[in-house]
Amino acid sequence: MNINKIKKSIIALFIALTFAISNTNGAVVSDPVNANAETDTIKKELIKAKIFNRQGVYNKALMIYDGLKAVNPNNEEVWLGHIETLINLGDYELAFNNIEKLKRLSPNNLNVKRLEAQIYHKLGMHEKTFDIYENILADNRHDIGAWSDYAFSKLNTGNWADSLDYFMRILELDPENETAIKMSHEILKERRPNLKTKYNVYTQGLDDETVSFSAEYSRHLSVSTLLFVDYNHIVVDRAEEAGFDLTSIDETLDETVIRAQKEFNDKLAGQFGIGAYSGLNDGLSFIIGLGYKIGDNSMLEANYVNNKPWFDPLSAADEDGNFDKINISFNWSFFENWSLFVDLERMNYSIDEVNDYGDKRSFSGILSRKMVKRNGLIPDVYFSYSFYRSIFDYTKENERQVPLVKSSDRHAFTFNIENKITNKFSYTLAGSVNKDYARELEGWNVSPGLKVSLGKRYEITTQYNFASESSNFGGGDTETFTFGINSIF
Repeated sequence: MNINKIKKSIIALFIALTFAISNTNGAVVSDPVNANAETDTIKKELIKAKIFNRQGVYNKALMIYDGLKAVNPNNEEVWLGHIETLINLGDYELAFNNIEKLKRLSPNNLNVKRLEAQIYHKLGMHEKTFDIYENILADNRHDIGAWSDYAFSKLNTGNWADSLDYFMRILELDPENETAIKMSHEILKERRPNLKTKYNVYTQGLDDETVSFSAEYSRHLSVSTLLFVDYNHIVVDRAEEAGFDLTSIDETLDETVIRAQKEFNDKLAGQFGIGAYSGLNDGLSFIIGLGYKIGDNSMLEANYVNNKPWFDPLSAADEDGNFDKINISFNWSFFENWSLFVDLERMNYSIDEVNDYGDKRSFSGILSRKMVKRNGLIPDVYFSYSFYRSIFDYTKENERQVPLVKSSDRHAFTFNIENKITNKFSYTLAGSVNKDYARELEGWNVSPGLKVSLGKRYEITTQYNFASESSNFGGGDTETFTFGINSIF
């Protein structure tokens, strides 16, 4: 016989004996003294079960609930505690079975509906919670908890307008509600007109340096249409004494892109943009893309970019390079804390003297897991494994003005830590180890970052990255320093 079943049977027998002792001499439960004794026993066992549940000792909590249900099968509080523990344990199938049983026992119990919605949240099936919250709010339009859960469900499906409306309803009922105040601000911060500026310095070895300044202005033209105006000023530089017969480079790029994103419905979205650049030759570029939402927790995207300026590696800038790129990506969140990202990409390169310089095909995949956050003192920690495979073919083997990696087969293990110290300060720390089997290279990188919030409208971010081995043809270590300001209007 299963050990857990034996333990549950023993606990059920123990609780039954406790009730029997409390009703000595054949006294009936209607006796106030014995009824109080039985109630006290249930309360004590419930408290023990809840403590075990909070501590994550779910099996012990379940044993107590099973014992209580065996002797008092109509106690709704026992049922609710049992279901909540099953949800925390991740046994959603058994939790659903118990919810259906409790619905028959108590059809109008609102807490049962909340627990059912909670399971759908855990499974990433947020749209299935909508009818549940509508039913709860139909009985009580002042249920702040239901409005809050409903707002988060809408936000998780991308419907930020409804989410903001529901948080504002909460503030009408409770003007001091901290969650509603915080989330309303977060939504407005993302959706109000904002300007993101960034200064970036990238160095490879002792000689190659790329310095860039970028500004991105965005604002909503309507609930479903978002406009972006991007500006980039980039300076690429290589000193004369670079060595290895490499020529000195000093080029400047100025680029402006206007693009719009449109949500056609809950599933389909698209973007279109047009840009102009000068410095590295002069030209026009355009961007077009589509995104399709598959269920509540996965997204399929396809994008095409035409005639973008090419300056990495630096030799491409010296040859007035540009490229076309098409990619298809799939992003999937599953099992609550897991995510998978895969991307197929094809790039075609051109330089000043060669319209079809070469073609690159690549595949990348990242499998990530978020470690469960136990309390506010422990930061969010993510671990991931990534794989990258690429092949580059020169159109003409004797044309090698821009040397590129012909084959890459890179595997990496990465960690990422994110933690908010106070309302104003948060930090990130990432690191990885990797190996490229095609190039027979091993490397590692580390990247600390800091974010500072100045009031409700400004954020300052700084980040540093060191990589021991570049993915470019020349190899060698690289350093990147980034400083950014996000302003909300």
